[in-house]
Amino acid sequence: MKKQLLKITGFFIALSINAQNPVDFYTEPTDVTPSIDITKPPYNANGNDLLEDSDSITRAIEFLTTAPNNGGTIIIPEGQFLFSEITLKSNIHIRIDSNATLLPILKNKRAIIFEMGTRNQPTIKNVSIVGQGGKFKVDFTSIAKQPTDELGARLITCTNVENFRIANCIVTDNETKFPVINLNVSQDETGASVIPTNGLVEDIELINGHYGYGVVQVQLGQNVLFRNLIGQGGVTLRLESGETKAKEAAVADNVKMDQIFGRNIFCSSGQAAVHLNPHTINQGVVDVRNITAIACEFGVKVDAGFINSRDVTAGRLPGTFDNNSIIKNVTVTYGEKAQVRGIDFRFLPCQLRPLIGGPASDLKSYIAPSLAPAENFASLKLLNKDTLEFTGNPDDFIPGDGHYSINFNESEVTHFGFLDFLPSILRIDTDDYENCDPSELPTNITSIFVPRDVRNTEHSTPSLDPADGSAPVLSIV
Repeated sequence: MKKQLLKITGFFIALSINAQNPVDFYTEPTDVTPSIDITKPPYNANGNDLLEDSDSITRAIEFLTTAPNNGGTIIIPEGQFLFSEITLKSNIHIRIDSNATLLPILKNKRAIIFEMGTRNQPTIKNVSIVGQGGKFKVDFTSIAKQPTDELGARLITCTNVENFRIANCIVTDNETKFPVINLNVSQDETGASVIPTNGLVEDIELINGHYGYGVVQVQLGQNVLFRNLIGQGGVTLRLESGETKAKEAAVADNVKMDQIFGRNIFCSSGQAAVHLNPHTINQGVVDVRNITAIACEFGVKVDAGFINSRDVTAGRLPGTFDNNSIIKNVTVTYGEKAQVRGIDFRFLPCQLRPLIGGPASDLKSYIAPSLAPAENFASLKLLNKDTLEFTGNPDDFIPGDGHYSINFNESEVTHFGFLDFLPSILRIDTDDYENCDPSELPTNITSIFVPRDVRNTEHSTPSLDPADGSAPVLSIV
């Protein structure tokens, strides 16, 4: 029997403002004078050409940070400006006109426009980059796709920075490598690991993001609120610590991702609105609510910690997120223009496989149907591989096995257009479809990969314990 599938032809999203109190994350300055317009003498940035303007804004920063100023405001008015690796200093507040467009400059196949914090320097404090009169524009479309080499662009990197705000920006991308905004670790002048602390990131929008990246990635950070983030393509809010330097800092200086909040997070035609992946770090608490996804691979992805060969050599173990973490109020709508990795096609029901399209232009994914409203592969642990016995009991999760239980269950997920038999949250990575008729595959897909550990398993979904509606029964059909 044919299933009636919901076609997505358009959408409307209303972003509410009922979030955490912003003053708990960022303290607005009481005085941001003096003020400098970088197009005025003696700075003379030209907003009407394709020449680099980095020197103009750098000289303005240097002037404002000298005594007796100790900070101030830099105005970027209407126009087109080319910047590269602009390093902010304490008490600098950049205000960018909504009619201004920022362009990147590639250096060694990478582009960074602003840096909040740099290696081996004191922590910078009290800084902001904010659009005035609406969202300022960032245009990465000039970075041409390379068939064998990904070029990367970032608007802002945040490392050793405290009390910061980033707001009111729309980025038009070309599926470049790296997120628009990245939070990571660096070292201060003493060599100690320092991470972004006390921040507010809000009203950021991305168009045409790469599957593997998106609007924001948090490698490490403390007490940061993300709200009103919109991503078309990729992951809108990725909470994932995969870089080696983040893993090393977590061990050396006990830094981690903690007290990270998200409100009003939206994804369309991408991978996911929210993705949690601790890799090897035992992370703290994250709290993300009001999540919307339309035509994305998943609305929310919660992955178990894992290790690679280099982690094994370094003696690292799979990590976790704190069990007080929360994912709440998730709304997901099925669509057929999601970005989906080929390795995940095993989760796509047989009758939907003819809808798999060609490779996405990022060359890392395919245009294909949404797989499920959400997945949480951290919540069940395989106890016995031979009989596929699983447990969802947190008492069975031991340090170093990468499994954890957060506050996220089926009652928090509302979904539309998915096949009736799909669960709201996919919780077992054996929940695949291995026995589909190969003739149902489109001509551009010759086979679907299934990892060795879960080959020849039967599709199943654990029933729920009626006592609390969330704990899975251990038996697997």
